[in-house]
Amino acid sequence: MGRLGVIKSKIPYTIRLNIYKSLAESLIFYGLTSYGRTFNTYLDRIYALQLRILKMLVPPKIKEQFKDDTEGLFQHCKVLPVHSNVHYALLKENFFNLDLQQTVSHPISTRKITNKKLILPPITNFYGKRTTKYLIPKLINQIPTDIRNGINNMNLKETLKKLFSHQ
Repeated sequence: MGRLGVIKSKIPYTIRLNIYKSLAESLIFYGLTSYGRTFNTYLDRIYALQLRILKMLVPPKIKEQFKDDTEGLFQHCKVLPVHSNVHYALLKENFFNLDLQQTVSHPISTRKITNKKLILPPITNFYGKRTTKYLIPKLINQIPTDIRNGINNMNLKETLKKLFSHQ
């Protein structure tokens, strides 16, 4: 952060943002699928650091514009917050893993069947909520049906980035 503060006045905003993406973002998101399933309080610390860096990189006018709107600042910089990036990384790796996806099936046609909802395994503790077998079906169920049906191998990353950048 100190180095980014020194170069702030010497190079343009777009180059500063590229430096952030290559240096800071790569460190923040390394191994995110492993440690990202921890408690939100730990991720909140990383989010606060990420926000401080972005506020330092943007010009004062933009910083003032998004003073109370942190999500708007992330959208302006085209950067995903760490919480969204955890979900993005998990879905990117496991979206087509059929071992984790079991659709609802029974003889009566219900909304869950017509929306192709996935079965969430029963959980009894906090650890269960952070397992891949629970998280992937939960995240896939949160994606709107029309978007989920349009996802294929070619557009997976692009579609998920758009989805998580607008939340």
